Amino acid sequence: MINPIKALIIESDTKNISSLVKLLHKVNPTIIISATSTTVALGEQLIYQHQPDVVFISIEMLDENPLKMLDSIRDKGFEIVYLTNGNNCSRDCCKHHPLDCLPIPIEEHKLRTTLSSLYCTIEQHSRAKLIENPLYLNTNITIHSILLRFIFIELNI
Repeated sequence: MINPIKALIIESDTKNISSLVKLLHKVNPTIIISATSTTVALGEQLIYQHQPDVVFISIEMLDENPLKMLDSIRDKGFEIVYLTNGNNCSRDCCKHHPLDCLPIPIEEHKLRTTLSSLYCTIEQHSRAKLIENPLYLNTNITIHSILLRFIFIELNI
């Protein structure tokens, strides 16, 4: 079972934040909204503080450029979903490899698709981390060895 997703929302319009929170809970009641921010500066602090799985971030913030903030974060252990007031995700946005770009107002079916992709991506990352873990590899090798010994004993080989 996958742990609940921790989300952070960075959006200058509080009405858009409220709408997204309501829609997220409607689509997936287990999602945890770790924090919200109406400024990029506070949003960056909250990313480090809460370490979310996904950051929903408006690319049209009033106070500063959110793409520069994303550039400054060295270890992005989270997925990015851009929020836009149209279908204008620029090339600059693509270099951060966003999971999706959702136009505001967000349609429920598009959010469902995005969350489905998010769960798949998180599951893939979890499996990759598990496989890279030496303890996991040693455990699997040990289990494999025990099974082989059992088979050899049963077959009198």
